[in-house]
Amino acid sequence: MIRVLLTVLIFYLGILTASAATGTVIATNNCEAYQSFRKKSNPGHIMLNKGQVYRYREVSIRSNRSKYRLVVAGAQPELRWVDGRCVKALAVQQENNSGQRANGCTALPDQADSNVLALSWQSAFCESKRDKAECQVRDPSSFQANNFTLHGLWPNRDNCNRKTGYYGYCGTLKMKPKQFCDYPKLALSDKIRAQLNINMPSAAHGTCLQRHEWYKHGTCQTQMNVNQYYNFAISLQNEVNHSAVIKLMRTHIGKRIVTADFFNAFDSAFGEGAHQKLQLKCRGGNLVDVYINLPKDLDPKPGLKGLLNRAANHFKNGCGARFTVDAIND
Repeated sequence: MIRVLLTVLIFYLGILTASAATGTVIATNNCEAYQSFRKKSNPGHIMLNKGQVYRYREVSIRSNRSKYRLVVAGAQPELRWVDGRCVKALAVQQENNSGQRANGCTALPDQADSNVLALSWQSAFCESKRDKAECQVRDPSSFQANNFTLHGLWPNRDNCNRKTGYYGYCGTLKMKPKQFCDYPKLALSDKIRAQLNINMPSAAHGTCLQRHEWYKHGTCQTQMNVNQYYNFAISLQNEVNHSAVIKLMRTHIGKRIVTADFFNAFDSAFGEGAHQKLQLKCRGGNLVDVYINLPKDLDPKPGLKGLLNRAANHFKNGCGARFTVDAIND
């Protein structure tokens, strides 16, 4: 019991240092509302009313179990713990230190108006993250030294301020824990786990980016389960890594690239004007991230080129006229 309490304490210390949060849920069942969930104490024999909306003040996540601390009007005391399986989250709002609402975006799934495939050049990413386990790899023949790695697949809502990624956490989990590995484990198939161990270095080296990407972003769509979601993201990533784009990158590792040549290679691979769907992010002159704008509906059949044909332009060159393709052993 002491170890369980310590785990919960560590988790909450982690999230409290980030930001406070409240939100609303709707009761999906007539469940008991406990003053103490552990003791199952319920003064007044208070029950949730199916279909009624409640505001929550606190969320507890441990393993695959979630609990919400709700405000139940008329109960004494009015703050009550309920099993997460008894409710469905409707909204979450982040608050700053003064308690003011930072954004009004609800966290309902399937409200995206576009999607983004986020790819990283791992060597450049690691220039500022040298302490991460995946950044200890220095093998110039490794996958991450010669290919774009998978950062994520993000449903987006423009009115949620997509620049700061406010649209997220659409499942029962509503906040980022202190460490990515504090998220609950994912029910990944052996096949997808093996693919992620190659395509997302964090997954192979135990820093758990795959968990963060699912709980923050993947839960904001219900078209795909976690295995389908990652299988689809990897298939799009592989298209880029088998195109003229990666050939250009590999021949310039440790060298400078004219940004226009990168855009031309992308157009050659995925159609005239396809680079208008890109946002490039550089740091210290190195290309770090490539964000590829995708349409709202992610039909896997036409592949990346077909998806780009239906995507809105969202062009941003954050790299200037030239950028460096960072080498892993620099």
